Amino acid sequence: MLKSKILKFILSKLMLYSLIVIMLICGFLYIKYKISEEKITKLEMLISARLVECAELCVLKYEYEGKVEIQHKKTIIIWESTSEYEAKYRGVIRAGIPDIREIDYKTANKGKTIIINLPPVKILGNDTVDEGTVIIDHTGWIASEITKQEVLDAIKESKAKRLETIEYSDFLENVKAQIQKVLYEQFTAMGFKEVIFR
Repeated sequence: MLKSKILKFILSKLMLYSLIVIMLICGFLYIKYKISEEKITKLEMLISARLVECAELCVLKYEYEGKVEIQHKKTIIIWESTSEYEAKYRGVIRAGIPDIREIDYKTANKGKTIIINLPPVKILGNDTVDEGTVIIDHTGWIASEITKQEVLDAIKESKAKRLETIEYSDFLENVKAQIQKVLYEQFTAMGFKEVIFR
């Protein structure tokens, strides 16, 4: 009987200590999980903030000078006059990722690797630099003045043609390569050992 009481006492203490050890291990694992989850959340916030910071660096500009010839016809009573003008303008084509938040990424290898999926690069704008526009009158005939709208329409058509040639050149590939270079430099500076683009 004394042996059974001692055995019960030892078993109850052993169960109590086992329960305490199990609770301590579970508590430790829970805290470790919460800390790693918090680290991942902070890392994702840092990555998102870094992407927003380098958004402007991920836009490439192509400056060009365009020239368009305009023929302006005007009839005065029975006489038709034709004037020739030349409009020279400066333009800027901007290309990049429309919304930097569209970049999809995930971390791997315990936060040492970042895998980035870039959305397609697109033309963001084709703007004319106003102070760079010059109109040259080759005929000098005052009775046949060209309107501002005619000049703007001719420049718009010329810009559209320039944009077509840009879209089929390697400009967009160069923009993508520039974006990858910028992101690679930014994330290696953050401490990532490997930056993978897909």
